[in-house]
Formats: sequence, structure tokens, C-alpha cells
Amino acid sequence: MKRDMIRQTPQRRRGISLIECMAVFALSAVIGVFSIESLVRLMAAGQRDLQQTADRVIRSQFERQFRGDVHQAEQAEVGMDGTELKLISADGQVIDYRVLDDGMTRTWNKDGGATRYERYSLPESQGEFHRQDNFVKFSYSWKNDPTSGHSNAVGTSEIRAPLRLNFRRFQSRQESN
Repeated sequence: MKRDMIRQTPQRRRGISLIECMAVFALSAVIGVFSIESLVRLMAAGQRDLQQTADRVIRSQFERQFRGDVHQAEQAEVGMDGTELKLISADGQVIDYRVLDDGMTRTWNKDGGATRYERYSLPESQGEFHRQDNFVKFSYSWKNDPTSGHSNAVGTSEIRAPLRLNFRRFQSRQESN
């Protein structure tokens, strides 16, 4: 009698069934799809941040160079349409700035000698030079402002720098105060 009972109990199967295997594969596929989508979004955000940082660095370099050039200049001539600026220093150094559709160029020339050309890439920007008394002002705007998360936002900046003669007057006024 005991032998009959032993024979009737089902033997335990080893391994997994086909349905269990398919369920594991389906779950793995769903997790994989969500992981890949998240990775793609993360990489796109990283690329955008990298480009925005590079644009910010270029704008900062341009602004620093522009201020330095204006402080050294004793004469400034702004073109009729405001897209050109010619700075002339006492030692004969001539620096030309030109506004382009996608940035700015700076051409440096001393006493008719070697010319140095620099280009500042400011994507989708617009700018204009102004001369006010002994100050030179450059106002510009650009799309895709890096400080906002919106792709169609517009950022603006204004650089106002005194010419060398006026800069000396400011320094002496500040020292006397």
C-alpha cells in the first residue's frame, strides 16, 4: 500500500516552463525600453547643457575682450548701421569689430603691420554698437538663452565701457572720493 502512494505523487519537475520564460523576457523588454528612453533623454540634456556652457564661455570671452579694447581706445567710430565699430588707441593700434548673423569678428592691426583676426561664434544673435559721449555701448540678444530651459527664449546683454580718456577721469574721481 505504501508503494502505491509513492507512485501516485507527482515527481517534481526541474527547470522553468515556457510561459514563465516568456513572462521574464517580456518584463525585461519593457524595462529595457524605459531605460533606453531615459538614457537618450539624459544624453540630449547633457549635450544641450554642454552647448549652452560653451556659448556662455564665448560670450564671456567676447565681453571681456570688448571692454578691454574700449578701455585702451582713445577714439571710437561707429558705422552708420551700428554693426561696425573702429577703435583707435594712442599707439596706433586699430581694432575693428563687425556684427555678423552668427557672431562677431574682431580684427586687430598695429601700424599697418600684421593683422590678427578673431571670430566669436554667437549663434542666432543680433547686436548693435552705440557711441554715447565718451562711452561705447554694445547691445545684443540671442535665442536659446542658456539660463532658461526654453528652446525659444531670448537672452539680452548690454556692455557699456568708457573710452580711455573718460576711464582715467573716472579713476581720478573715484580716488578723490
